[in-house]
Amino acid sequence: MRVLSLSLDGTILDKHSLLEERMLSLSAAVGEVAVLVPSNREGKRSLSPHLTVYGVNGSKKEQFQKLRRIGEKLLKEKPYDLITAQDPFFLGLIAYALARKTRVPFEVQIHGLERLSGVRKLLLRFTLKKADRVRVVGERLRRFAAALVGDAKVYVLPVYSQLPAALEQKKQKDGSMFTFLTVGRLVPIKNIALQLRAFAKLREELPHTRLVIVGDGPEADALKAEAKRLSISSAVSFEGRQRDVSPYYAGADAFLLTSDSEGWGVAVTEAALHKLPVIMTDVGLAGEIIKNGESGIVIPPQNESALLHAMREVAKSRHLRVRLGEQAYRSAALLPPAETHVARQVDEWRRLTAAGEKRF
Repeated sequence: MRVLSLSLDGTILDKHSLLEERMLSLSAAVGEVAVLVPSNREGKRSLSPHLTVYGVNGSKKEQFQKLRRIGEKLLKEKPYDLITAQDPFFLGLIAYALARKTRVPFEVQIHGLERLSGVRKLLLRFTLKKADRVRVVGERLRRFAAALVGDAKVYVLPVYSQLPAALEQKKQKDGSMFTFLTVGRLVPIKNIALQLRAFAKLREELPHTRLVIVGDGPEADALKAEAKRLSISSAVSFEGRQRDVSPYYAGADAFLLTSDSEGWGVAVTEAALHKLPVIMTDVGLAGEIIKNGESGIVIPPQNESALLHAMREVAKSRHLRVRLGEQAYRSAALLPPAETHVARQVDEWRRLTAAGEKRF
């Protein structure tokens, strides 16, 4: 099978990145995959006999034109069985245009719904209705997509964790500080500022606490300035982007996710596999992997007082931390491993291609 994939994640071009490893496994199982991705590194890269990546740079308009042009060229050179877009907006529109011209079936994937308004909302509705299949990463997104296009068109396939076996790792802690950890992109939708404000108040009660932030993004400078304004800079550690986050999970006491919106929440499953108690907003996998009071604490988005209360409870009660962490691990451990995930994805794609070409 030959698949043309439109992606937004440029880390596939980072040598030995988790995405590169995941796509190498998937492409080997599929047969051949060509990935088109916006990136500051333009050009063609053959990562294996099964996987080729085409990076395009420039303005948004230039990227759109280049992605479509390369896609048309590839589809002329070889027969492709499937086009998949890992975004329902502009990538989904490109996928539709390519599929309409070549009559190749196409799939749209939804990994999250950030900034769902205006043109983006119109694009999403259009591409979902035109797509042959829609992949979502969780039950919350399944309900959303099914309401637009019906249950039969939608399938759920979560993003799997690629961390080393967590149970074999020992906690590396000195025990003198209680560590809250957050891992993710530093972008507005993640609402890390909410953590800073709640943490500043918690520090007044529990001074032997700290907050470790792993990740990078456009909000980094603003968040550092906010920590300084709140007089907590000495207790907040900005670690930047890290390829291996396992040591941070191993050294933490509790995990925070305070997104206003989330498609799934891979970092939450990673934390759960390290038996960390999770405090998260009611987004993404909340209600599936993390259930309030059972395998974590789920709070309303943008609710600072609820976050502060949960952080206080978890920091003060070792019994609560152990109970939530153990149950979070049991829930996350039920997720399919990498091999099963790849097999399910290939099976879904084969089912779609076996159904025949789309009639536009």
